[in-house]
Amino acid sequence: MPTATVQTIYCVQPATGTDFGVNQAVLDAIMSLTPQFSQNDFASSLLQGIASLPSVLAAIDAARADPDNLYITTDTEGDVDNAVWPSPGNTKEVNAKQSFEPGLVLPFEYSQNLSLWDSDISGEDLLGSVTMTADEQGTGEIAKIARSDIEGSAYYVIYRVD
Repeated sequence: MPTATVQTIYCVQPATGTDFGVNQAVLDAIMSLTPQFSQNDFASSLLQGIASLPSVLAAIDAARADPDNLYITTDTEGDVDNAVWPSPGNTKEVNAKQSFEPGLVLPFEYSQNLSLWDSDISGEDLLGSVTMTADEQGTGEIAKIARSDIEGSAYYVIYRVD
């Protein structure tokens, strides 16, 4: 039976503080106004403003720089009480460019899911997942990215399967 040893987790980018749905609603609202102004000079200024919105939203997120309240599960359900790291019911604050060694040793048969979650006032947010497989056994250190387009998060998960 293979055993996965999770050696290091490195936070490239914690979850953004700006909700994806809110961002999209703002963009949709502004885009709905553009046909009204398409016949004059104001249209080009408005379109330039619209084009800059993703940069503005990213700047807001960077200024906030909220850490993730991270926990890890081996299933696809976000429930801090099922955390295999740091421990059931607990989280650890993680910021960008921070790494840690969770010391997880997980026996499995064919494949093993590892899901990273953020627990905060908005609930349980999936930050990303990786799948470790039996055919990786004996291949040495493996690095995979766990990411979420919705949350804007990215983590490297470094592990071995023996």
